[in-house]
Amino acid sequence: MWLKNKVVVVLCLLCALMITSCSNNNDSKELVIFAASSLTEVVEDLKELYINEHEDIDISINLAGSNTLAKQIENGAKADIFISANEKSCIELEESDYIDKKEQIATNKMIVAVSNNSQIDIQQLEDLARPCSIVLANENVPAGIYAQEILHKLNKVYGDNYKENVIKNVVSYESNVRQVMTKVSIGEADAAIVYVTDITDEVKEKVKLIEIPHENNILCTYWSAIIKQKNKPEELKQFYDLLLSDEGKEIFSKHGFNK
Repeated sequence: MWLKNKVVVVLCLLCALMITSCSNNNDSKELVIFAASSLTEVVEDLKELYINEHEDIDISINLAGSNTLAKQIENGAKADIFISANEKSCIELEESDYIDKKEQIATNKMIVAVSNNSQIDIQQLEDLARPCSIVLANENVPAGIYAQEILHKLNKVYGDNYKENVIKNVVSYESNVRQVMTKVSIGEADAAIVYVTDITDEVKEKVKLIEIPHENNILCTYWSAIIKQKNKPEELKQFYDLLLSDEGKEIFSKHGFNK
């Protein structure tokens, strides 16, 4: 009888511990941020800034091409905030009634990166139409769309066959711009068209840069949106306010946006 009572007591204690553990887990709140891959450093800094003041919040970050992220949201993926590298992806979600509002939060521009490992003499934009290997982002992601628009503009400078000849040199199309940057920085391609902000300290010594004149470049706009949900946690509003705040703008500027 004594042994039986002892077993009951132990089981009760175990149950109490399990209930406490579950209760503690429920107290931990999570925000899920979907962000364009070109914003990797920005959202990491925003996350660090936020959790320094809200230690009870977990923030998960999903980085990919903006169109990929939008499709994931449409397919039911949990997300609280969407930060896109173009307005189009936000408009599509807005038209499908997935977001409450959208706002432009930053701008960017494009640049040509040439691998230091390249054996091809690429000194100017015109050289991209000569035999070489080029990597671009897919045409359905913002960085790929912007690159195609720039090549179209450069036709007026270098002739109608310029874009066609450049496209012939493309050896791969990547699903996001960071994959493009990686390939050119490690020498798997001679050149690439990427965002200015992709030229991080880590890759600066691995590539040389060719500026795209303002009149032939694209103003790349970044947009943020709150995903529709029945009960918006206060933490969501706090993080979104941080995103749009002066502190948030300083983080974007620190990483080369809005220049």
